[in-house]
Amino acid sequence: MKTPTALLLLLVPVLSFSQNPDDSDLKRNVLKIAPQQFAVKSLKIGVERFNSGFNKSYSLYLTFRKEKSNELQFPAGYDGLGGEFQYRTYLKPLASYQNRNGKGYHQGIYLSGYVQGNAFSGDQFYLYSYVDPTTGGYFVAPFNRRVSIGNWGTGFTIGLQSVLWEVVTLDAYVGGGFQWSDVIGERYGPPPLNYDPEYSLNTTYNYSDPEFQGVLPKAGIHIGIRL
Repeated sequence: MKTPTALLLLLVPVLSFSQNPDDSDLKRNVLKIAPQQFAVKSLKIGVERFNSGFNKSYSLYLTFRKEKSNELQFPAGYDGLGGEFQYRTYLKPLASYQNRNGKGYHQGIYLSGYVQGNAFSGDQFYLYSYVDPTTGGYFVAPFNRRVSIGNWGTGFTIGLQSVLWEVVTLDAYVGGGFQWSDVIGERYGPPPLNYDPEYSLNTTYNYSDPEFQGVLPKAGIHIGIRL
């Protein structure tokens, strides 16, 4: 979260806020991509649509995740598809302003609320231990877990969006919310399990794991092109 926060601080210049009333040159649609999603082998793209006053907007995003290894012995990773709807109110409208030297720039500060939902499937490799009831021996053995997961969440962000060269947008934001998750279906094997495997699974998840449930930080950067 440090990088987006630092960008927010760096992008807010000490400038006068005299607005140019003629913003007819600004286009109301922005096609965006989230480069930080590449770190989890995902592609997030979307469109932000402004109202005529450039003080409100709504956004729709789709996220495609492709990291499942499909290996037979040691499978790992998830494939998935997600969507997000975001509504923004610009506390400082995305419009033309002038700095103290009279140079123009486009910038806006916003507060947003969002809802999101995702569906994933994946194969996971685990080790489990058991005691053979016949011999009394202690064994450690592998097994595979195939799982389908759904998660959904809601929250808010605050961010700053700047327009560079009249075409490219740089959007940095921080915030957070809450995420719920549910295992839709799962099966185990091989080997056959004669016990409740939930007691042997790791239930500590990172923020990027589909099974994570709890308070979820939200921060990042969107790079866009005005259409």
